[in-house]
Amino acid sequence: MAEFVVEFGKDGRPVEPDGRLDAPAFHRNHQPIWSVLGKFLDSKSGDILEAGSGTGQHVIDYARRSPQVTWWPSDFNDAHLKSIVAWRTHAQLPNVRVPMRIDLSDSAWCPEMLDGNGPAEFAPPNLGDWPETVLERTSHAARRVNLDQLSKKEMESWHAGEIILLSGRLLTGRDAAHARIAGLLARGESLPVDFNGRVIYYVGPVDAVREETVGPAGPTTATRMDKFTEMMLAQTGLIAMIGKAERGPVAIEAIRKHKSAYLMAVGGAAYLVARAIRGARVVGFADLGMEAIYEFDVKDMPVTVAVDANGTSVHQTGPKEWQAKIGRIAVATA
Repeated sequence: MAEFVVEFGKDGRPVEPDGRLDAPAFHRNHQPIWSVLGKFLDSKSGDILEAGSGTGQHVIDYARRSPQVTWWPSDFNDAHLKSIVAWRTHAQLPNVRVPMRIDLSDSAWCPEMLDGNGPAEFAPPNLGDWPETVLERTSHAARRVNLDQLSKKEMESWHAGEIILLSGRLLTGRDAAHARIAGLLARGESLPVDFNGRVIYYVGPVDAVREETVGPAGPTTATRMDKFTEMMLAQTGLIAMIGKAERGPVAIEAIRKHKSAYLMAVGGAAYLVARAIRGARVVGFADLGMEAIYEFDVKDMPVTVAVDANGTSVHQTGPKEWQAKIGRIAVATA
């Protein structure tokens, strides 16, 4: 397959006698984009609408590489539309249609999302819609886990440093909730929530605003819950915990003893973590406000196994591993 070629004049500028525009970004990204897109189009035919075709260089390049597909370029910028027409005329490809002018501010194109009553709402794409790329390319790096079907046996197969995408229901609780749970257990009283076989997220979510499911919900430092870890694992049936930062020796020993696991969520990105939360409801200690026990329904929430069922901690192995690597780096001295 011949590479896409732009003609240049003696001054080094693209030759555009017929209205063709040259976008520098095209030369940087057309090959990486095709390396993914080409996997889908290798054995497929049909029509594809390219929304926002820009100068038209990408659609011409893709059309040359996929003659079995009919491409429909589009844009709202008049200069871009003229450039698309010029590139199409220059290339003389039968599988590229005349570009359409599409302005998404016109509700005629998507009346359900753009009805004039406020900003458009676009649901995040489901990663499962692209299994040939997303799952194929990340299967070596991330494991998908269904919290509603999680067993101790599956959890014990996790290893320290492994990346996991959590989906399903998990419970929340931090300092105040753990202290109250300790008091209830000491008095032999029942808990408001059944923790058996569940995972707890150390978080105190911010109140939701407008259409939000929940406000920013970043992890709190897990070390403060170390003194409660043995109690929670031994007396409530809890099987795993999520937080940030390292766990101390007491917590790591409890995790090893009960074949549990500690997972790290992304610290400093509370808003982005909240985007993985699809549902939230208070299930215990409502009077504690943001420190109440919530049940979250999450989708592809990214975490890293920080302490596995064998008690291996990345906060111990990581520094040693990098110390060894750094020690092998030659250092020039004067």
